Amino acid sequence: MNRKQRRAIKKQTDQNTTDALELMLSVGSECLTCKKAYDKMSKEMVRTWFVEVYKAAKRVDLYCPGCYEKRKHELSK
Repeated sequence: MNRKQRRAIKKQTDQNTTDALELMLSVGSECLTCKKAYDKMSKEMVRTWFVEVYKAAKRVDLYCPGCYEKRKHELSK
């Protein structure tokens, strides 16, 4: 692998990392379904709430545990 190829791979990797970081920073402050408030500084909320990332649509959905379980149950039908 020559230097030009390595630079191209590094540039692509850096762009992917930047895109992922931008998506994660765009996480909302409330549940998408019930509008329950989400505190990004609460360790408990960070561990229990669910985030769905859609890279193609550049969208991040945030769900509280109750709404996520309902959604998962509805999708499994």
